[in-house]
Amino acid sequence: MRQANPKEEIITDIYKSSAINETDITGVSVQAVPNPSNGTFKIYLKNIDKGYLEVFDVSGRVVLKSAFFKQNILDINMRSMAKGTYFLKVNNEKAPLFRK
Repeated sequence: MRQANPKEEIITDIYKSSAINETDITGVSVQAVPNPSNGTFKIYLKNIDKGYLEVFDVSGRVVLKSAFFKQNILDINMRSMAKGTYFLKVNNEKAPLFRK
């Protein structure tokens, strides 16, 4: 296992949920790229017009909340956050989507 350069990897993981493919059920999808990231990444939204996203740390604390309207790509900067695993929740008018 390689050691991370403290300036290089801030976020280790934002995993896509593999239990259920929400795209098949609701017609919407969310993708975080790159994963893992260096602290900045993009969220690609499909068939979601408006809503807000929340990022949680492993203790369940909301560390980031951001609203969006008619955006397909969201630029996220979490370089000030501690290295670790975070959970992403996208709330929209159809159904909430969760990612680890």
